[in-house]
Order: sequence, then C-alpha cells, then structure tokens
Amino acid sequence: PQANMLAPPPVSRCLVGRQVGMAFYVKGLRIPGTRQELRLREGGTLTWVPLEQVSAVTFSGPIQDTYRQAVITLTGGERLKGEVDVNFLIEGTTDLGYWNMPMRKVASLNLAFD
Repeated sequence: PQANMLAPPPVSRCLVGRQVGMAFYVKGLRIPGTRQELRLREGGTLTWVPLEQVSAVTFSGPIQDTYRQAVITLTGGERLKGEVDVNFLIEGTTDLGYWNMPMRKVASLNLAFD
C-alpha cells in the first residue's frame, strides 16, 4: 500500500532562464501530472528530488536520451551533479497570465518558496 502524501507547497516565485537569453518571472511553478519532483540520474542511479527542496537548477551541455547535465542546488546549500530528465513541461503564471514551456528549452531555474 502507498501512503497518502500531502501536496507539496507551491513555488511562490521563480526565475526561468531560456537558452536564447530570455527570462520569465513565474508564479506557482509546477510540473503538471507529477508529484513535483525532478528525476536526477547520477552514475546509473535514479533519484527523485522534490521541487520544495530545490533552490536552483543550472543546465549545461546537450540533451542525450531526454537527460541533460545539470547542477541542482538544494535549499540547504548542498549541490547535486548529474543528469536531469527534461522530457516534460513546466507551467505557472506570469503577469500576462498562464505560461508554460518545455523543460528542454530551459537554461536555469531559480526557485523560491514561502
């Protein structure tokens, strides 16, 4: 049996940087249809990192097999290095309304939680 998990706290604000040099201030950032976790692959081991524990994500290198090299900075200051699955959309709202973007086009995420 699977324990009932509480919904993760919403991301209050986020700066999403695109590979083409643009950035968006996004409120309520979320990953539709998931438990709000990033999938990190480190040396063959898969780890699920909850968004509520992530402070920043910086991507580098090309996408290979839906994974991209990244450094994840946790809210406690620790850093995780590995490959993050980028085969999904992220969504939220900007001052113009609903917003979404494929994670493949993101260069960096800077998250903040209330």
